[in-house]
Amino acid sequence: MGGQLLSAAWTAGITIVIVFVGIVGMGFWMLARRKRSGKDPGALGSLHKRANILLVRVDDAVKNAEDELGFAIAQFGEVKSQEFDSVLTRARSQLREAFSLQQKLDDAYTDSDTQKREWNRRIIHLCESAQAALDEQEKSFARLRALEKNAPENLAAVRSAISAFDTRLNASLEIFAALVRRYDASAIATVADNVTRAKKERAGAVHDADRAGTLIVAPSSGAGKTASNVDASDLIRSAGEHAYRAQKLLDAI
Repeated sequence: MGGQLLSAAWTAGITIVIVFVGIVGMGFWMLARRKRSGKDPGALGSLHKRANILLVRVDDAVKNAEDELGFAIAQFGEVKSQEFDSVLTRARSQLREAFSLQQKLDDAYTDSDTQKREWNRRIIHLCESAQAALDEQEKSFARLRALEKNAPENLAAVRSAISAFDTRLNASLEIFAALVRRYDASAIATVADNVTRAKKERAGAVHDADRAGTLIVAPSSGAGKTASNVDASDLIRSAGEHAYRAQKLLDAI
């Protein structure tokens, strides 16, 4: 009889252990499943916190960008600031949508976890997209300001390139004359008009460089811009392109 009681107790104990292990295992499995599917309450809370942080940051970024756009228009004109204006308008629209979703999350109505996840993810996407676009515009105008700040040095570099072209021109003319004496016209047809074209490019470089120089010396006469809203940095860049093409035409000879 004692043996039967001991056996029954042993069996009951084993059963309890098995049931306990099963319950614990099921608990861990359900927890892991919730985390994998994104339904973990902690994960949802983190998602909501991140959305709120980004929303505050982008709200500040839009306000700062409004001031920055005003500075850009004053410095570079409305034409160059059009893209910035468009990006800011789109960012405002994205921000309004994000705030609307946040209001849905904060209202008195009970939302499902699925809705909460979708709306928080949408807020994050909207904020990240707006922030990236605004950051790119600020970087673009920072580069423009750097070009304007370094305009005298950049203009000097262009004038140096023009001088280097002038130094090479006579030698290139002699080389071309030798080619004419030595080869048939068909053999040198690809470079036959290179000197003429190079001189035209040089003239374009000088023209734009002189206009840029005028704006740099007396920026107050037109706020640093020509009547066509072209500023010194535009002209210097154009002059540099002309000078580069002129050099390449001589290189071909």
